[in-house]
Amino acid sequence: TAIVREGILCGYRCTDLPSDIEALSPQMLLEEVYPVVAYYQDTWHEGIQVVRVAGLGQRLEQFVPTMQKELQCSVASLLHAAEMEGRLRPDVRPLVDRGLDGLLGWMMNRGA
Repeated sequence: TAIVREGILCGYRCTDLPSDIEALSPQMLLEEVYPVVAYYQDTWHEGIQVVRVAGLGQRLEQFVPTMQKELQCSVASLLHAAEMEGRLRPDVRPLVDRGLDGLLGWMMNRGA
């Protein structure tokens, strides 16, 4: 989980989730994301504006309603947003094509 505020990575939490995407539930993901969301809200006294998710493949739509309801913001694909904003670098495309879009957030926020 990474939180970006005004273009700067200001919150990060690394967790262990099931490697089998079918074993992951929306509630499990929400429980992993919530601590960094609470930290952000407590530190900057503002809500989260948007959540971008990667690595869920075709299951993303199963997660959106639960996350939007609990986090009170828009939840959408990081891959789609990166493509629409022209932020998907050509060297990242092979990873996306192999189903490794879960690495997108890390790559986009590591400064490389």
